[in-house]
Amino acid sequence: MSRATRARTVLLLVALAALVVVAGALPWTRAEVAGALAGGGEVVANGGAAAPLVPALGLVALAGAAAASTTRRAGTVVALVAAALAGAGVVAGSALVLADPLAATTAEVGAVLGVTAGSVRAGDADVAATAWPVVTLVLGLLLTAAAAAGAVVSPRWARDRRHEVVTAGAGSDGDDDAPAAPADPAAERVRRRGEAFDAWDALSRGEDPTGGGAGPRP
Repeated sequence: MSRATRARTVLLLVALAALVVVAGALPWTRAEVAGALAGGGEVVANGGAAAPLVPALGLVALAGAAAASTTRRAGTVVALVAAALAGAGVVAGSALVLADPLAATTAEVGAVLGVTAGSVRAGDADVAATAWPVVTLVLGLLLTAAAAAGAVVSPRWARDRRHEVVTAGAGSDGDDDAPAAPADPAAERVRRRGEAFDAWDALSRGEDPTGGGAGPRP
C-alpha cells in the first residue's frame, strides 16, 4: 500500500509539474498595439516571457517529485515541501499576470513601439490575458495541494513499509507451502559433515545409518 501511495503521489506531481512547464511555452497575453512606429498589430507574450519564474518553478517541482521517489524519511518530506512551495510560486506568478496583463507584456509592447519597457503606458496597447494563466494557476493550486498532502502523509509510508515486511515475515512462519529461506552455505557444509561422521560411526558399530532397523552386529 505504501509503495502504491508513494507512486501515485509522485506520478501526480510529475504530471502537474510537466503541464506547468508546457504551459509556459503557450500564449499568456495578447496586445493590440497602435503607434506611429508600429503601424498597428498584435503582440503575443508566452508564459516564459510574461512570468519567467513560472516555468522555472515547474522544473523545481518536477525535481522535487523525482527526489521524493528516491529519498526516504526526512529527504522525502523536504522534497515534497519544496514542490509545494514551487506550486505556490506558480499560483502567485499566474495571478500577477491575470491582475496586470500589461505589466507582463511591456517588453513585447515596448519592442514594437521602439521604446523601453519602462516607458510603456496604459494607453499604448490594449492587453488581455488568455486562458493559459488561469489554467496554470489551477495547476499550481493542485500541485501545492498534492505536494503538501504528500509531505504530511509521507512519514506513514516508511511505517507502512516496515509493517508490510514484518507481516510478510510472520505469515511465512506458519505457511507450509512457502519456500524455505536459503541456508547459510558454511553452516550447511558443517551440518552435512556432521551427518557424514555420524553415519560413519554408525557403520563402525554395525548399525544401519539410514535407520533401516539393523541392530549392532553380535
